Amino acid sequence: MSELEYSELVVTQKQTVQQFRLAGAAALLVLIVGAILFHFEEHWSWINSVYFCVITLTTVGYGDFVPTTDLAKITDIIYILVGIGFIATFANLVIKRAGINNQLRVARRGRDDSSRQD
Repeated sequence: MSELEYSELVVTQKQTVQQFRLAGAAALLVLIVGAILFHFEEHWSWINSVYFCVITLTTVGYGDFVPTTDLAKITDIIYILVGIGFIATFANLVIKRAGINNQLRVARRGRDDSSRQD
């Protein structure tokens, strides 16, 4: 790997870390807002509200908690349409970050090996 390619990879890693943090904060915010909405609309406990939001946005959907009022059903539809995008973006960045870190690890190992041979 050339010095330029390595430098570009380091810059990409830094950008990905920033995106990862932003997406993680946004995903957490979506979960918190959803938990607040469903806690008060459905009168669920806080843990059940958070559980419902995580299960819903990860598309697992066990069905043990379901919205019962019309307002909660409409809220859930909007929540799903908005929230899945945030969760998917965060999951994508988790994978991207791992891949970049792996590329950097391999590149550093190659650089270390070539400097030892000199």
